[in-house]
Amino acid sequence: MAWIKKDTGTLKDPKIVDLLAQPKGAEAYVLWDAALFEAGANRAAAAAKLAQARLDAADEVWRAYYTLQSDRAQYDAAKALLVAAIDTFDAVKRAYEMGLSTLPELLDAERDLFKARAQRIESRSDLLVSSAGLIFASGAGPGGIGATR
Repeated sequence: MAWIKKDTGTLKDPKIVDLLAQPKGAEAYVLWDAALFEAGANRAAAAAKLAQARLDAADEVWRAYYTLQSDRAQYDAAKALLVAAIDTFDAVKRAYEMGLSTLPELLDAERDLFKARAQRIESRSDLLVSSAGLIFASGAGPGGIGATR
């Protein structure tokens, strides 16, 4: 049992020491109110951080999605450009073989064909990178989207 020595005022039980050390009366209510206020403020700050993190995550996913859509459109345009460059090169080559076109015209058509091929490769690379960016932004790990086992 806990007991207090009356002559010296020393305490034997640490639980009683803790109780006697705590504030009494109005001071205890002020400390209690301050602790409650601090806990509420900490909770509100944590909720605000969570809400901001959710908004940031959603923003990142939407940005990745629209980047993917843009890169897909650029890839489609690059494919169409390549088809046109192939047709142009074939036409200029036939014209050159028949003597209706010059060598510089043939070389220009060939250069344009190589540029169109390079642009298609670059746009395909951008499309794959933005696709991976969307997968990453959405939180899916390796094998998370479209994986079959």
